[in-house]
Amino acid sequence: MTPKDHQDRLQLQIALTELDTLTHRLNDTKRDSENRLEAKRLLSVIGSRPSFKVDHQDVYMVRHDDVIEVVRIFIYIITTLFYLWLTYVIGQAIYIFILWFLLLSFFFFLA
Repeated sequence: MTPKDHQDRLQLQIALTELDTLTHRLNDTKRDSENRLEAKRLLSVIGSRPSFKVDHQDVYMVRHDDVIEVVRIFIYIITTLFYLWLTYVIGQAIYIFILWFLLLSFFFFLA
């Protein structure tokens, strides 16, 4: 350890700080590089498969375009079911209206 009153102490502290900063930057760059490499590896493993299991956990990776397609199909099914239900409800309402009209007409002619 350099004594506090040594003339090179400040320069050595600055050099140590710069070395520490450089080490952190180097580690960050290495981590980013490893993450990019792993992402490329995973993309090559995925290929054209819609999904695959990661390790032996209950975690799956799903392709974005497959999720979009599932959502589109889900929305189509829901809107179709709503349309059919609405058609049924309107049909029932018309049927009830016709029955009331016939009943009222029948009683009107009786009176």
